[in-house]
Amino acid sequence: MDTKNLWPKPKSPPNKKDRVEHYLHKQVYSGAMPLAQAQKKAGTDLYNIYTQIR
Repeated sequence: MDTKNLWPKPKSPPNKKDRVEHYLHKQVYSGAMPLAQAQKKAGTDLYNIYTQIR
């Protein structure tokens, strides 16, 4: 692993993007959604997913 490629994230409450990423992670690891589908949604549809899960 190249540590020059790591970026620290400020400690703060989860933002909207974090909430969507956590949701998609849970969907994939529970078997409710294939990884490829979650990746596609993360790349194209974050706002719509956020409005559905909040």
